[in-house]
Amino acid sequence: MSKIVYKEIEPKAHGDCVINALCILTGNPWRVVYKELCNIGFKICDMPDCNRTTDEYCKKKKWVKTPVRRCMTVNEFAEINASGAFFVLAENHACAVIDGVILDEINSSKYKVRYAFKAR
Repeated sequence: MSKIVYKEIEPKAHGDCVINALCILTGNPWRVVYKELCNIGFKICDMPDCNRTTDEYCKKKKWVKTPVRRCMTVNEFAEINASGAFFVLAENHACAVIDGVILDEINSSKYKVRYAFKAR
């Protein structure tokens, strides 16, 4: 099993897993990431944590969408990706995986990955 590091960015808000993961990956403060997502969401008429908005955010950062095997868990994804930094979207949740370590505010290791972006 991959290592899980519980990491929560302040200020904590309900349902902010997308912002939490993006803060971990970019090193930017919570309010900066939230504002960037809101601006993109406003431009495309969608909410800040919706897939279209987060996809645009990742594209803007020049992150690359990574192929994921069907029914792969976050833990399996982390084990296969022992190097690099990834924004992982799984079952109504998002987390960061850096060098095979899951960085998240909860234990999402058994969640099924929908898709991921390679951040670095």
